[in-house]
Amino acid sequence: MKYSSFLFLFLVHVVSLPGQSYFPGKTYYSDQEYIAYFAGNMPLIITVPHGGLLVPASIPNRNCAECVTVMDANTQELGWYILEEIKKITGGNCLPHLVVNKLRRTKLDANRDLFEAALGNPEASNAWYAFHSFIDSAKSQVQRQFGKGLLIDLHGHGHSIQRLELGYLLSGSNLRAGNNYLNSAAAIENSSIRHLATKNQQNYRHADLLNGQESMGGFFETARYTAVPGPADLAPRSGEDYFSGGYNTERHGSADSGQIDAIQIECNFAGVRDNEISLRFFAEATANVLLKYLKTHYTGKDGLTCPAFTTAATEKNTSLTFGLFPNPACQFITLDLPKPGLVKIYDLAGRMLQSFDMLTQGEHTLSLSFEEKWVSLQFIGHDGSNASMKLIRQCH
Repeated sequence: MKYSSFLFLFLVHVVSLPGQSYFPGKTYYSDQEYIAYFAGNMPLIITVPHGGLLVPASIPNRNCAECVTVMDANTQELGWYILEEIKKITGGNCLPHLVVNKLRRTKLDANRDLFEAALGNPEASNAWYAFHSFIDSAKSQVQRQFGKGLLIDLHGHGHSIQRLELGYLLSGSNLRAGNNYLNSAAAIENSSIRHLATKNQQNYRHADLLNGQESMGGFFETARYTAVPGPADLAPRSGEDYFSGGYNTERHGSADSGQIDAIQIECNFAGVRDNEISLRFFAEATANVLLKYLKTHYTGKDGLTCPAFTTAATEKNTSLTFGLFPNPACQFITLDLPKPGLVKIYDLAGRMLQSFDMLTQGEHTLSLSFEEKWVSLQFIGHDGSNASMKLIRQCH
């Protein structure tokens, strides 16, 4: 199975430094690489607070009475896939900002205030500060370049009803109160898209932005993904589970002030996050939905124009192929290489996990020494030709 060369062209390992500039197309890391920030060049920021897998022993498990520690499975992978799809759709011209917490939720909850998030642990607290500092940097960049923008806080839910839950800081009872209430000053003042509700391209009213045909839910419905609120499902019924948005949506959205709106997307499991195929299809659909949403409500009929950027990496011919089996694999893989060269294995954030220098062509058996579920292999021939492929690590 061929894998896009995207990761190797744009995800460059750079450790973040205080006060430094962030260049589009590069990934920056906090201390100990607990937080990853991919710098973009468009008015879209995607945050993934609960999909991390790292469990360093130096950070104790969160054990407060109110602590939620269930992870949002496959959401960090989904975030990277959405980024890749947007890059593909826009011909490489537009890249969203992406901030990912790589720590498991048992160690850090990046969607809570500092105390509940880290419980006073200095290492976890530093990661929390890095997560939100990267977001603040992305917001500042978006405001400087575009004057306004959108933040998507990406989550996964385990509720029984298999639908997307879109959170605007309005409760289920608020949504059930009807459009007259949703268009009231009281509802707008509490909304995480307050800025958009008061200043949008087509003069849509607040209720239209929540449940109309041109709402986020409306666009997902067009893409054949059920969402609430939306035209077909205006509000969760009384007694139904529904996440209305959390700390990140409140802190980084426009409910209090500012020009960056925020929407929490809670993704159901079945058909969205349950396997690689679902993730890929949903990532493509979400990329199209977000681009359509930006054009409709932020950039106008002329569409999205992203500032040009350059990277140190240059694209090479990827017509070269190599064999990989088995796939999925657990401890060992066999590569059939057409020529001598380097084999490098990367995680989804572009961090190199293993590297091998193969001096001969033909079959080579490699031992896998990482825990990541989805990785990418890049083969670089000694003549400069290259190819890439995706590997799923699966142990029964």
